[in-house]
Amino acid sequence: MIAKDYQRGVQSSFLESVFDSVPANIAVLDREGWIVSVNEPWRIFAVANGADASKTGVGVNYFDICREAQGSSSEQARECLEGLLRVRNGSASQVDIEYPCHAPDEQRWFLMRAVRLRGQDGILVSHFNVTERKLSEKHRIRAEERFRALIEHSLDGICLLNRHAEIQYLSPSGLRILGYPLGELAGHVFFDRVYPEDCEFLKPLFEKVLSVDGGIESAQFRWRNGKGNWRWIEGTAKNLLRQPSVGAVVCNFRDITDRKQWVMDLQESEDRFRDLFENASDMIQILSPEGRFQYVNRTFRNVLGYAPGELARLNVMDVVHPESREHCRQMFKALCQGHDFERVEAS
Repeated sequence: MIAKDYQRGVQSSFLESVFDSVPANIAVLDREGWIVSVNEPWRIFAVANGADASKTGVGVNYFDICREAQGSSSEQARECLEGLLRVRNGSASQVDIEYPCHAPDEQRWFLMRAVRLRGQDGILVSHFNVTERKLSEKHRIRAEERFRALIEHSLDGICLLNRHAEIQYLSPSGLRILGYPLGELAGHVFFDRVYPEDCEFLKPLFEKVLSVDGGIESAQFRWRNGKGNWRWIEGTAKNLLRQPSVGAVVCNFRDITDRKQWVMDLQESEDRFRDLFENASDMIQILSPEGRFQYVNRTFRNVLGYAPGELARLNVMDVVHPESREHCRQMFKALCQGHDFERVEAS
């Protein structure tokens, strides 16, 4: 008999040690909400936060504490009470409620978990400190909001594609650039609206991006917008499929149609100028500040008898008669200093 009593005492002491070693703040309630047991972390937390032990420990009615809560915590207290009553009445086996419990010098959040005691008519109430997770969530939400603001106000478009080149997301500026209303392109294959000839190099380029984790490629191509017009697009695609927070090929792009047209117009203008220059009946030359030939037209070459490219190795003074060189040298120096001459004669 004495041995059995001793064994029960050892077992009780062991269970009490386990109960006190659990890091959560734990209290055991009877059916009416009276606290029948608390662990050491519960008592330490109460003292550290200036609570009266006689009002938070064994013998206190936890339901009444929730009912009588005042101020900013009253709403959370009523929610906790409703959850506790659901567990007691059997309508819920477990209730989890998160609530703020800020100290004067720090923000804190806790999770209250209430479960029905197995084989007993009581409730086990645990409070876990979830501040680290809550702060992490708040930082993540703020980061997402900043990222969303950057995307929505960016001049460049942003598009997310899966590995089949199906459009998963388009930023507002992306929709404007591509010329389609919200939702119309979702799930469509990006290449379906790319100029057929451009698909011939763009599809292999996309496969190259897919073949390397983090692979990145850039290209210019033509895209048919919602009005049926072909627009020039310049974009960069980066493979972030294996990055958990993205899981897509990220494409940044912009409309370069106006720039393309400007380049084409400039090229056309240069071609016209070159044609006029090359076929002019006058001898025309372009010289560097050092007097080296940069370009001469056909008439100049024919009159002086030089083959194309031969003059590039010469200085203008090399083709001037020795008796005229000093005069021409002074005239050329004056030209380089900004003086103009309507007529210069030399042999």
